Parts: sequence; C-alpha cells; structure tokens
Amino acid sequence: MTRLERFQKVAFWVTVVCATLGFLTSTGCQMLPDAPRQSLFVLHPLLFALGAVFGVAAQWRGEEIDRERWQIVEDPLLTSGERDWAHKNAERKRRGAGTAFLAAPLALGYWLAHQIEGRGVAADLLAATAVLGAVAGLLLARFLRPRSRSG
Repeated sequence: MTRLERFQKVAFWVTVVCATLGFLTSTGCQMLPDAPRQSLFVLHPLLFALGAVFGVAAQWRGEEIDRERWQIVEDPLLTSGERDWAHKNAERKRRGAGTAFLAAPLALGYWLAHQIEGRGVAADLLAATAVLGAVAGLLLARFLRPRSRSG
C-alpha cells in the first residue's frame, strides 16, 4: 500500500468523523465549546491550506492510479475483457480517491462552521473555503507536474 493510498484512507475517516460531528453539532449536540468568531481569521486560511493539501493529494493519487492502470493494460497477454476491466477499475479508484480527498476538507469545514458562536456568513463559508483550497491544490499539482518529453 502506497503512502497516497494510506492518506486516502485517512481522508475517508476524516470525512466520516467530521461529517458525523458536524451533523450532531448542527442538531444542537455540542461536542466542543463554541469557538469565538475571532477564530475565523485563523480557520479560513487554515482550511484553505488544508484543502490545497488534499487537492494536491487527489491529483497525485489520480496519476498514481493511471500509472498502475497502464502497467496492467500494456501486458500483451491480457484479453480485451481484462483490459476493459482494468480501465473500469482504475476509473472507479479515481472517483473514490477524488471523493475522499474533496469530502474530507468539506466535512471539516462543515463541522467547524457549526462550532463558531453566533455563526453568520463568514462561519457558513468555512466549507466553501476548504473546497476552494482543494480546487487550488488540484490546479497547483497539475501546473507543477513535470511534463514528459513526448507529450
């Protein structure tokens, strides 16, 4: 199991825990004391950066899955059905990785939005900040990816 696969599993469990805590907090069952509104000045940049880390990880994991796919598909002894299965399996893995890496910062932002006292628009936008960070991370990873000489 690669580091990115392990990080993907961590992202999945972060999503499960944070979504559960966010749901419970939104129904009035506070898990932690309310955070002051001043914490938004720290939480927004923190969630943006965390989202960017998850976005970069999503891009790198997708590239890792594609490398595995092409190693399998280029085997000359495979049947066309096995090749089709390899492509479908790789796409399933890519969707799962993308979902895990996007949902983790989103769920964390959702939970933290309900932890701010008095809430308001700035607190409600914590989840959006995390998603924007993830999109920025995806773009950054794509931009910084080394280009192959043939393509």
